Amino acid sequence: LEPYVGLEAAASIIRTYQIQFVPGLLQTEGYARALIRQGSAESEEEIARRSELRASRQEILRRPDAPQLWVVVDEGALRRPVGSREIVREQLKYLTEMVDHPAVTLQILSFSAGAHSAMGGPFSILRFAEPDLQDVVYIEQLTSALYLDKPVEVDSYLEVMEQLCLQAEPVANTTKASRTRSAGRGTAGAAAPQARGRPSRTRRPSRSAPAPPPGSRPSARPPPGSRIRPSTRRCRPRGRGTPRAARRLSTCR
Repeated sequence: LEPYVGLEAAASIIRTYQIQFVPGLLQTEGYARALIRQGSAESEEEIARRSELRASRQEILRRPDAPQLWVVVDEGALRRPVGSREIVREQLKYLTEMVDHPAVTLQILSFSAGAHSAMGGPFSILRFAEPDLQDVVYIEQLTSALYLDKPVEVDSYLEVMEQLCLQAEPVANTTKASRTRSAGRGTAGAAAPQARGRPSRTRRPSRSAPAPPPGSRPSARPPPGSRIRPSTRRCRPRGRGTPRAARRLSTCR
């Protein structure tokens, strides 16, 4: 995990899909401890050490230059009991609070979305501000991890993330879904559906391009010298730094 922590701290954009539990950057202390306790930790000291490491990772979201965190969480992760009911309730409440964080975009992939292309497991995509650094796909396994940086491999995972974005509930439904689940009145995916129209054609801006004002249309012409590939699908997380979020992503509304 330590190599990933370093990459995570250096990233300007972090895209994550999680199917089993709430991603580490959005976990409460109680939730993290309960999760670690069910893992391979052999002592309370080990649990405390890992919990502190996870908490320290979250400091990147408090930095003035916080990375853009874009998360798609499967409904099953919110339904699965981790620790006591109070721990789960506290975790869901924290998620509703983080929805308002300017650097966080959170979507829930409900059961009603059916089968999808990421059913094989969770993964993360990290992008760095330095143009000479390749994007990295991180796949955590039980006793090891995979780091993929070949463009053809990264592009495949970006395409999958794009599809997840389109199939997941709109960002506007996230708060309602989390509160409903926390109050025990329904499921995390029970939010009222909204129309998901086909995204308009846009172009991926360069890494150094400034973010346009909220609600503005992306420029039809890219900045001179930028490395841009046209795509029929784009995904744009809300908040600052939005247009840099990923190549070939789709508008999620």
